[in-house]
Amino acid sequence: MAGGLPSPLQVRLETALIVGSGVALSRLGAALPMLSPDRFNITVRRDISYGPLPAHRFDLYTPPGPGPHPTVLYIHGGGFRVYSKDTHWIMGLQFARLGFQCAVPDYRLAPAHPFPAGLHDVCLAWQQLTDTPDEYGIAPDSIFVGGESAGANLSTALALIACWPDGAFGDWPHGLRVPDRVMAACGILQVSDTARMWRIPGGPRGFVRSRLKTLPIMYLGDKRTTPPLLADPLLVLEGTDAPARPLPPFFIPVGDRDVLLEDSRRMARALTRRGVPVTLTEYPGEPHGFMLYIWRRAARQCWADINDFFSGSARRT
Repeated sequence: MAGGLPSPLQVRLETALIVGSGVALSRLGAALPMLSPDRFNITVRRDISYGPLPAHRFDLYTPPGPGPHPTVLYIHGGGFRVYSKDTHWIMGLQFARLGFQCAVPDYRLAPAHPFPAGLHDVCLAWQQLTDTPDEYGIAPDSIFVGGESAGANLSTALALIACWPDGAFGDWPHGLRVPDRVMAACGILQVSDTARMWRIPGGPRGFVRSRLKTLPIMYLGDKRTTPPLLADPLLVLEGTDAPARPLPPFFIPVGDRDVLLEDSRRMARALTRRGVPVTLTEYPGEPHGFMLYIWRRAARQCWADINDFFSGSARRT
């Protein structure tokens, strides 16, 4: 790795390993009859367009019964450079099983499309859902956003764009509807300085450390020398600038063995200092992204907590 940059071969090998394992697990789960949407009377509308590009598609998981439904825009993780709505179908299924409609979008991925492409796409999907709620059977007073890992970063950044004064972060969509609630699970919330994680005793090593080392290079590209604020939503929340609109309540689930645990703790402290309702729940012994493995006891508890959090939402003005 010359000058701290990953070799093309290293990037290809890491990406192939991550994508291959994730796709294999996703396909295996999708093939199980017990996880078929039909078993739960869940309707799935696939490849709904929310913009002009091939990546601008989302799948919509709708629970049984008459609408409108409380709805979650769920943003998948994957280090901003891997995975898709097809690997994260389990999240749409789980939300629909709990009675929430769930839209799971694709978005453009790094390094081919570095920041701000993915965040722009997420905002575009959010605008489509919130501008036309009747078209999708969305309960107008209960529309949420959430995600894990990189998806938690994008979910938080979307909420900041909606709450801060127009133009505060540059050329971003104005007048975004503020999410009623935000779930930021095990987020990578300060992308520009991943090296901070191995300055902590017991920090990441080996493959995990290598992947974190490449993350700012892949996601920020030529912007890594002057990182944009919205790439590091944690730093915005730890700052002193005030939002124009109240920040919504946050739920931050994370395993206490997650390499990103400290990001979650810092965000909870920052939100608390701002007077924002926040629930940080640490799950003992659990690693990064554990809530995706729904057969695990801790994951089932996490989903019960997610249900409680979103079910308690009330529209903020």
